Parts: sequence; structure tokens; C-alpha cells
Amino acid sequence: MAYFIYNGKDSRDMGVILESLPPITRPKRRMETLTIPGRNGTLCIDEGTYESNPISLKCTLKRGIDPRRITTWLEPFGNITFSDEIDKYYKARIVNSIPLERVFRISRQFILQLELQPFAYGKEKYRKKYLTGITHEFYIPNANTNMFPYIKVSGWGEISLTINDRTMVITPDEYVELDCELQIAYKDKISANDRVYGPFFELKPGENTISIFGNYTELEIVYQKMYI
Repeated sequence: MAYFIYNGKDSRDMGVILESLPPITRPKRRMETLTIPGRNGTLCIDEGTYESNPISLKCTLKRGIDPRRITTWLEPFGNITFSDEIDKYYKARIVNSIPLERVFRISRQFILQLELQPFAYGKEKYRKKYLTGITHEFYIPNANTNMFPYIKVSGWGEISLTINDRTMVITPDEYVELDCELQIAYKDKISANDRVYGPFFELKPGENTISIFGNYTELEIVYQKMYI
């Protein structure tokens, strides 16, 4: 039986029957298309990013289940896992409202319309810590797109951190944390963007090389595999 898990709750336990699983589709690449006078064809500018992916889930509410219980569960934003990819989840937004009156009195069927962010995330988190050394390497198998890690750099003075082809200069006050997906630096939930200079990091499938110079005491990297 097909099912989904939304914000940690299984649709089967909530009394919702999923008629079929959505197809796995590659999200649309975001590009700007320009027509230039005097030039044949069009010019495509690739932004290197992807559009969100709209999907629709046809659901049936089991008898004896209060529809208001379902609308309380299905909050506008959450993480969703499908039964054919139980080891992954998508960041999702529900874009429609469930019509309680119709569901309760007529067919008990409803359509759940969602907007999925383009990447699927592996549920397992991987953690690496380095206390000494200048250069480190590690291999990430099975993922098929770049990943945005969490990084914590502890130390003092000016520290230069390079991962693959990107270098950031960091001046921690004891430590600095980097959220590379949101592209923010912080310490104790307070912005530390003024203590970093340079691009935020991405990890790639396969081999990754890390170089760190300066008075660092610990380098911690946490990542999840990502898929597109």
C-alpha cells in the first residue's frame, strides 16, 4: 500500500489512504531566455538553480476519522517522505486547503497539492571531526548532487578553510558555525557574518578535499546526502 509520512506522522495511522505515489521527476532547471536582435535563436542564461516541483496526491479519508484532525496534522510547511523512498524526505509546502464540508458529507476524497523543494535529503546525518592536520580527504558515495554542509570551526585568529575549489577566511571568537544551505554564519544563534569572508561551501558526490590553515582547534562537518 502506498503511503506518506508528513512531519513524522504516517498517513496510514492518520486514517488517510493514498491512491498512488507521485512520479519521481527531475526538477526544472532555472534559466533566463533572452532574444537578442540580430542574433539567431535565443540566449539561455543558466542560474545554476532549480525550480520547486508541484505534485498532487489523491487521498481518501477513512470513515470514522474527523476531518479536522487531518487539517491540524497537515500544516502548511513540513517534511514529507514517500513509501517508495523511505530513506529520503523532501521539504514541502501545502498550497491548497482541504474542503472539510465536501470531504465529510460527500465522497471523503480530497486532493493534496504540494510544492516540493527540488532536492531530496537522506535521513542519515554524517559527521566528521578533525583536530589536527592541514589537509583531509573523504569520499561521499551514492549522492547525485552537491550537498550543503553544517560546519563548525573552533579556534582563534585568522583561519583559512578551503573545501574543493572554495576558500573562506574565518576569524572565530572561540568558534563560528556555518549553515551553508542558508548561507549564514552564527555563534549561539547570533549572526557572525562579519567574521567570515568568502563563498559558503558545497560538498560534491565522490572525493572531497579539505585544507585548513591557522590556529584551529577543531573542525566539524555535518552533512546529509542529497538527490535530484
